[in-house]
Amino acid sequence: YELAGLDTINDAALRSLWLYVWTYVLVLMFISGIAMVLFSGFLMRPLSLFSRAARKIGVGQYDALPAFLSRNDEWGSLADAFRQMQTELTTREHRITETRDRLEAVLSSMIEGVVAIGPDRRIQISNRAACRMFSLTEPEIIGRVFDDVIRNPELTAAVNKTQQTQQFATVEFETL
Repeated sequence: YELAGLDTINDAALRSLWLYVWTYVLVLMFISGIAMVLFSGFLMRPLSLFSRAARKIGVGQYDALPAFLSRNDEWGSLADAFRQMQTELTTREHRITETRDRLEAVLSSMIEGVVAIGPDRRIQISNRAACRMFSLTEPEIIGRVFDDVIRNPELTAAVNKTQQTQQFATVEFETL
């Protein structure tokens, strides 16, 4: 009879120990889960900054990244590369703008009509002289298909020849 009572005490103690261990494990898992979420959120915070900066760059706003990204880790390296990209894009955009302005100045001062056509036969550039020749305005020409806007057989033949041979063609014709 004494042995049976001893087994009952050991079972109760063992159940109590298992309950204590499982409670401890569950509490520890919960605390470590919260710690992992907070820590990963802290580590990944710069990613949202990069995402916002990339969206701004996409629309032409080249703001600097926040200063706290000057760290000595992977985020810092990425921030340095990002800043370099922003600087390079700004420089290239200024060069393109200056080149476009110079091209517009040269084309607008020419007395000859100039029309540049892309591979899709859409008019990309037209100077004032060309607009006057065809009695059209620049908004009526730019972006439109050449054959739809300018109905001149000599010019159409020259455009076809240029696109086939990939060489410049010069055509003289009379306008009304």
